[in-house]
Amino acid sequence: MKASFIGERITELRLKKDVSEYQMSYDLGHNKNYIRAITSGRSLPSVKGLFAIIEYFEITPAEFFDKEYWNN
Repeated sequence: MKASFIGERITELRLKKDVSEYQMSYDLGHNKNYIRAITSGRSLPSVKGLFAIIEYFEITPAEFFDKEYWNN
């Protein structure tokens, strides 16, 4: 798995949900640049943060990491 996978996946799911990076950061209780820092590759979320992001999209961790799930 590429290091950029998490940021790319968040962007993909965020666009499908039609929510901005700013709004998603706010909804998760972080500063306005939280999601942007992740999607740009400047930082990675903690494990707890990643699970909060996955929960935000109302999917399972398996669905988050399995891009093929969304293509079928």
